[in-house]
Amino acid sequence: MKKIVIILCTLDVILTVLSVMLYLDEDRTAPVIHMEEAETEYRDGMTDEELLEGITATDETDGDVTGSLVVEKVSEVGDGTVIVTFGARDRSNNVVKGSRVMGE
Repeated sequence: MKKIVIILCTLDVILTVLSVMLYLDEDRTAPVIHMEEAETEYRDGMTDEELLEGITATDETDGDVTGSLVVEKVSEVGDGTVIVTFGARDRSNNVVKGSRVMGE
């Protein structure tokens, strides 16, 4: 009986160590969005490609993740100002959001 307890305790320690190692090895850092400093003007009917022009995304682990960029929302806030909200993700599904203020 004593041997069984020792074996189970040893297995428990081994599994705990493996779990901690796997947890610490995961990518938990979101990508970073980069925007060109440019005056951009909003027009009704702009495509996502046009709205994302000059925007890229990179990730510490995955490198260039610009292909994952999506336009999430276009909000008109009045006086000719529009806020475009977009997001990007990496292979570990870490997500980053950003926004760009555009004039009409």
